This record gives sequence, C-alpha cells and structure tokens, in this order.
Amino acid sequence: MPGGVFGAAYRCYFRHVLPRLGGLVSGDASAYAYLPASVARFPTPDAFAELMREGGFEDVRWQPLTGGIACLHRGEKGR
Repeated sequence: MPGGVFGAAYRCYFRHVLPRLGGLVSGDASAYAYLPASVARFPTPDAFAELMREGGFEDVRWQPLTGGIACLHRGEKGR
C-alpha cells in the first residue's frame, strides 16, 4: 500500500468504497468483501523479494507502480 496522504486516501477507498461499488456493479457484494483482507495479508514488497530469493531467484528487484498501489517484481532463476 502506498504511504502518505495518497496512501491514506487509497486505503479508505480500497476498504470502503471499492467493495460497495464492486457489489453494486456485479450484484454480488460478497465477491468483493474479501479483497481488502486478502491484500492486507500479502507480504510487503521487501518481504516478497526475500521470499523470491529464498525460492532460488537471483538479481531480485522490484518497482512500485501507480504510486505504490502495485509492485512489479523481477528475478532470474538459475538453471
């Protein structure tokens, strides 16, 4: 999750607005209720990069996208 004022606004949107909006659009509110809790349990970018290293990836790096809402992780697997 992004930090600062943008992060606070995004967390509010993600936890309160997005699940309701998704439920209204899809007609199935429960389909979107799990999303904030699921994302909250996902490792931080640094922790995920470490898991990749532990899994045998080398030259692991990551880049935040969309202000930190998402991250692109890259690594090379030895042969």
